[in-house]
Amino acid sequence: IGVRVDLEDLSSFGHTFFNPVEERRVYNDIMSLTDVEARQNSEFDHDGIHDQGFTRDPLYETAAGDPLHLNQLYSELKSIAPRRFTRHELDVEVQAAYLSSVLGREADLNDLFESGFNARRDADIRIQNTNIAPRFSLSWDPWADGKSKGFASWGRFYDKLFLNTMVLEEGPDLVARNYAFDANGVDFFGLPDNQIGASRSLAPPTATQIDRSLATPYTDELTVGFERELAPELSLSVTYIRRDYRHQLQNVDLNHNTRIDPETGRFVDNFGLELQPGGFGEESTARPTRAADGKPDLYIQNVFFNRIYRLGNFNQQSYRGVELELVRRLSRKWQLNGSYSLSRTQGDAESFLSDNGDDPTLTEFESGYLNYDQRHVIKLNATAYLPGDWQIGGTGQWASGLPFSVIQKFNSDDDVGYVQSRKRFGYTNDSGIFLTEHRNSHRNPANYVFNARARKSFVIGKASAGAFFEVFNILNSDDLRIYSINPTLSKNFDSPNRQLQIDEVRQFGRRFEFGIQIDF
Repeated sequence: IGVRVDLEDLSSFGHTFFNPVEERRVYNDIMSLTDVEARQNSEFDHDGIHDQGFTRDPLYETAAGDPLHLNQLYSELKSIAPRRFTRHELDVEVQAAYLSSVLGREADLNDLFESGFNARRDADIRIQNTNIAPRFSLSWDPWADGKSKGFASWGRFYDKLFLNTMVLEEGPDLVARNYAFDANGVDFFGLPDNQIGASRSLAPPTATQIDRSLATPYTDELTVGFERELAPELSLSVTYIRRDYRHQLQNVDLNHNTRIDPETGRFVDNFGLELQPGGFGEESTARPTRAADGKPDLYIQNVFFNRIYRLGNFNQQSYRGVELELVRRLSRKWQLNGSYSLSRTQGDAESFLSDNGDDPTLTEFESGYLNYDQRHVIKLNATAYLPGDWQIGGTGQWASGLPFSVIQKFNSDDDVGYVQSRKRFGYTNDSGIFLTEHRNSHRNPANYVFNARARKSFVIGKASAGAFFEVFNILNSDDLRIYSINPTLSKNFDSPNRQLQIDEVRQFGRRFEFGIQIDF
């Protein structure tokens, strides 16, 4: 029985902390007092309730129309409401075709920047954690003959908040720009423009926040097993392992959310694809129109930022496994170790900067098998010592396939008009319908590999030396591991419209290694 205590104290510099969701709620409450929803109908309906503002208040409602002071009150409220947002401290040009429908006022975001709104300021970050990790282990020889052992252990193991988790808020923050394609490659004056046409979307910067209550990731591990000697130098053991990874790190986008259609229970899809008037490279003064793109819509919270990534303890992982191990200890100049593992590994993401948290529509489909999950693994290792100081050995492994995802990456406008780079698990079929899948729901085929090694020991003068020769992947298998498949148009591989982008790695092939070691 034991306990380990870790004191963690980290500091860095960042910016003032704010919650875009709470700021949006306050903004909507203020705007609901105005006539925005009464005039724009569903364009500004955020909660399904059609607010009439003061227009139906008996103190202001008159047969002759709204009095002058009511209009003045509306103007003041529409000026005060955007000030509830925190804006990025960097002044950059912003272009959003549908900003007025979201803000409820005909105003350019650049004008709002110049009005001295609530700019984000520099602030220090300090994270302090006291981590108490208890440990417990027990072993027992049930028959007191030295040939059997039952054992169990439980412990909590804390990791650490490494450097990169603390410096993300320092920047640099990124700015996204989106331009129309100019087919003729020249501008109005006939100068080359690298086929970059008129700007379509100029979003404000994307920023990262560090959760001020960031906790240290930890693992709870339980191990229970039994080992028995079957014959002299030969033992068999079975072990059950349970690991739960808590408070795992991930950054998620807090500045966008989705909406559910109450009639269908599915994500709302009213826009996402912006249709520009005219053809490629043709500029027009007509306002573009929007159409559904078959993907869930994104609604922005704080229009003064594009995306706001918050790094926090959002993820969980788990491992469950049973291991059967046969050990023949070194005797009569040879030894052998064989094992079989049956396991399952599930979680939300493999990396704390994984793009799985970048899109709120992925939340319910994010949890799944991790990309290193293997259901069955069989390993065999053997070594023999031969006369003349020779050693030979080999390893063999057979393992079931690792999982991979079918994904679709695309660009889509949010409700303001900022272009978002997005990813969804699933594919669009030939009928144009997007079919959603869970992450890592497909499997690579099983694979095997065999390796061998020979070593000769000898003496050079007063120094001992050795030479070895190794062969990796003796059977020269060329197994292909797929990490993800992106069928841009169709999953039907026989379709004439098939376009695939596959992230994959093929096994290197047979390899040889020769080396010499000298000990002085």
